[in-house]
Amino acid sequence: MAFPHPAQPLFYPTQHIPSRQRSKGNSSFRRRFNNFQKQVFLETVIKLIISSIGLCLTLSALSIILSYYQRQQNRLQQVETELKATEEKMDTLQENFQQYFDPQQARTIMQEQTYWADPSQLRIVWLPSTPSKTDFKPNTAIEIKKP
Repeated sequence: MAFPHPAQPLFYPTQHIPSRQRSKGNSSFRRRFNNFQKQVFLETVIKLIISSIGLCLTLSALSIILSYYQRQQNRLQQVETELKATEEKMDTLQENFQQYFDPQQARTIMQEQTYWADPSQLRIVWLPSTPSKTDFKPNTAIEIKKP
């Protein structure tokens, strides 16, 4: 007895079997084959259902992970912005600290903070002047007087 090629089915249901070759065993074979087909179909349907449920769960988990990732990216951006602002503030404070504790700038800082003037310097006071009508003449050059 020769075995069929593995790619070829063992039974061709469309094949006509002559009546003299039919026996009681053939009907039980057909029933078993039909049961086998039903089992294969049922197994395939169950596999498809389980695969689709797995796919739905995977997509759900992926959407949760992506939303979490997006929230984390937004939070990271906020933290980086706050960090940048804090670094700028720290740089300003560091410069002020270095300026205030620099012994060479002690006199300058004292003048800024207390209006103290060094005796070697003269104070200049600007007084507001009120222009009168006689001081301003249109289309005339301004005369500068030298002391």
